[in-house]
Amino acid sequence: MTLAIIGMGSIGTRHARNALALGCEVIGYDPYTRNCLADVPYVETWPDAEAYVIATPASDHAASLARVGRKPVLIEKPLFGASPPSCFVSDHPLAMVGYNLRFHPHIGRAAVGPHASAQFWCHVDLAAWPGLSYGDTLSECSHEIDLALWMLGPGRVTDATCDGATWELRIGHDSGATSSISLGDHPQTHHRGGCLTVGAHRHWWTIPPTVDQTYIDEMACFLRSIQAGRMLQPACTLAEGLAVMAIIDQAREAAAR
Repeated sequence: MTLAIIGMGSIGTRHARNALALGCEVIGYDPYTRNCLADVPYVETWPDAEAYVIATPASDHAASLARVGRKPVLIEKPLFGASPPSCFVSDHPLAMVGYNLRFHPHIGRAAVGPHASAQFWCHVDLAAWPGLSYGDTLSECSHEIDLALWMLGPGRVTDATCDGATWELRIGHDSGATSSISLGDHPQTHHRGGCLTVGAHRHWWTIPPTVDQTYIDEMACFLRSIQAGRMLQPACTLAEGLAVMAIIDQAREAAAR
């Protein structure tokens, strides 16, 4: 399979290495810089490929997705910077969003009900991340929002506050479950994890600074999904990625009141 990586920065290079290791023929294209791996051919114009990875800045995702059309695509998070462009159609059959923490071995879905609750926290130093530029904490640490929706089901923000680079969110889920999410950008800090409570049972997890295997498993799932003709669990579908963005919008609105 020929896989084109659109955006060969830190995350695009990571995806390229993983795809090569999994047997793909990889093409690199970056509209901003000619930064490519030695064993990845670089093209000067938009490549024709069987599948794509969009790893450009979020502000460029809409234009790239419009060019991909209905071909299989893995889009890095966050999906976009402001309101969703019209090309983000939730019924794309083979569009996957890069919420790789779903693939962490200590995290999984559980049968939940009205008495379930969960806490998620991510207090990290974004300056230590390998990329060159990032959005705010709410967008860049939205993995925790995705995990809340994935584990507890759809929901809406019931309360949100923002104090500098720190966000506190509460979500009421359609299942009756509740979740709280704490996100912060703090120098020389890495404190990331969560706790799911279902009845008398509590499940805790921590996430280390390096999660290389989750990216490998994510790419493997993407390739299996292409073969199957549908997104396979635990992949984040485009509709689920748009639900994360809706929570982000609701949090901003709630915090601004």
